[in-house]
Amino acid sequence: MLQQPGRGQGRLHWELVWEMDHGRIPVLEESRQMRVVALGRGEYFLDLTFTVTTRYGPVTFLSDAAHYAWPYVRLNDRFNTNGLGRLVNSAGGIGQAGTHEQVARWVDFSRTGIPEAEGLALLSHPSNPHPHTWLTRDYGTFGPRREAARHGKRFTLSQGDSLRMRVGVLVHRGDVTTGRVAERYHAWCENRL
Repeated sequence: MLQQPGRGQGRLHWELVWEMDHGRIPVLEESRQMRVVALGRGEYFLDLTFTVTTRYGPVTFLSDAAHYAWPYVRLNDRFNTNGLGRLVNSAGGIGQAGTHEQVARWVDFSRTGIPEAEGLALLSHPSNPHPHTWLTRDYGTFGPRREAARHGKRFTLSQGDSLRMRVGVLVHRGDVTTGRVAERYHAWCENRL
């Protein structure tokens, strides 16, 4: 782990049941895990994993092709492209035009052009089904979509099957370069973060 004196981390784990008809019918079981790492200097890393399992029978999903992403982040207006924000992805795409519905490993939205630049990056772990695209908007919204075979399409999980997603959330100082987003993505993938 990339730890130094004065840094720490915490872990949370939830076991949840998704229900319908006001709690009378269980539909899915969810295991949700979160690891929070204090990187120092006001920077943080969240390692989020959720797994839903169809314990009670088959479940049919239909994700919204226009709006679906998990996690779905909306930053305040200081980060949008009119407020000195810059949207960049791992493939070099810039702004909504270069990142929306594009395949990437991570997307970063940084507030630039000010002395105290800062940003937030979402990282898609290599264990996720790939390739997948991203929902991005210049006004400060972004998140990873489900893999292409299931994005915006109806699909069914048989009883006992699971759907899993692992995402990193990096709160960093500086822009995409000085915040070391690509470097930290690789450290996370190699279990060093």
